[in-house]
Amino acid sequence: NLHKTIEEDILYNQLILQNMQRPNMYEDIIMNMVNDFVKQHEMMMSIISTLANRFPILGHDGRGDVLIL
Repeated sequence: NLHKTIEEDILYNQLILQNMQRPNMYEDIIMNMVNDFVKQHEMMMSIISTLANRFPILGHDGRGDVLIL
């Protein structure tokens, strides 16, 4: 019986270790998604600010922030 308990403990510990390692994968995926989003957002903002510089009617406030009116 003791032997069986030790085996179960080992299996349980392996499961815990696997579950501890797994979130890192999700973290990487989420970080990649966030980085992609930030890049897209930065690109969009630079396009908008370029447009705002060309067309003052969009309402550029001079600090590099874009106010679309």
